[in-house]
Amino acid sequence: MAEAFFNKLSKTYKAISAGIHAVGQMSPLIIELMKEEGVDISDKKSKQLKAEMVENASRIIALGDDVKRSELLQVKMAENWHIPDPVGKSVEEIRAIRDSIKEKVINLVKEVDIDGKS
Repeated sequence: MAEAFFNKLSKTYKAISAGIHAVGQMSPLIIELMKEEGVDISDKKSKQLKAEMVENASRIIALGDDVKRSELLQVKMAENWHIPDPVGKSVEEIRAIRDSIKEKVINLVKEVDIDGKS
């Protein structure tokens, strides 16, 4: 969700998201809930986090607390948004998670696109 929101909103940078436990296919429910926001992620798949992704990133933001279990991210962590995993959550809980991610991404895009930070 964060990657899709960021790439829709940013005029300057591109986000690439990856997970510690990538599952491949996107959840049909999450696809539908993102469509409510005008974002189509139906052709996206979750990606496994790789060392070269971390090495090439100018900034890394973790969404959840699983990051503590990733040796790759211990070296180059920018920040953690502490957003719960939507898996197993109700529709309303997932909407709240989506909305929280969107708000944080909007603030991030304002920061990096205006200030030139990354």
